[in-house]
Amino acid sequence: MWGRAALLKLRWLGTPEAVGQGAFAPLLSFQLIRYGSEMALHTDVARLAQTLEAMTILLKLHGDNGWAEQIERCRSSIAQSDYHGVDRLLCLYGGMGSVNDVILQSGDVAPAEDNERFDALRTDAWKKTNALARDGARGNGN
Repeated sequence: MWGRAALLKLRWLGTPEAVGQGAFAPLLSFQLIRYGSEMALHTDVARLAQTLEAMTILLKLHGDNGWAEQIERCRSSIAQSDYHGVDRLLCLYGGMGSVNDVILQSGDVAPAEDNERFDALRTDAWKKTNALARDGARGNGN
């Protein structure tokens, strides 16, 4: 689920006679072709990335750019199949002053509908992230 696929291609650049002459350097060319950007994300990872994107949009809408930036950083890593994004996101949920304490405000008003939506997204992201972390810990993430 997390690894990027790669293909190692060997290409012959010389002639068979060149091997006997000790000219190994020009004989083979190694080309690493990455297909990671072409691969579709695992469904669970894609859904988490979508949830995090919705959280980021709501945070920006209410001017909370600091949290929006942190969530977006995690989303970006996760969308690139970088497991570090999962670890980083889990850290945002712990302790005082965490993402759990975020209340969206517009001026002095905390719009109930947006806060309910954000709370649902935050809870959903937590559940999905924990599920991915458990899969990763069991070795199912690679």
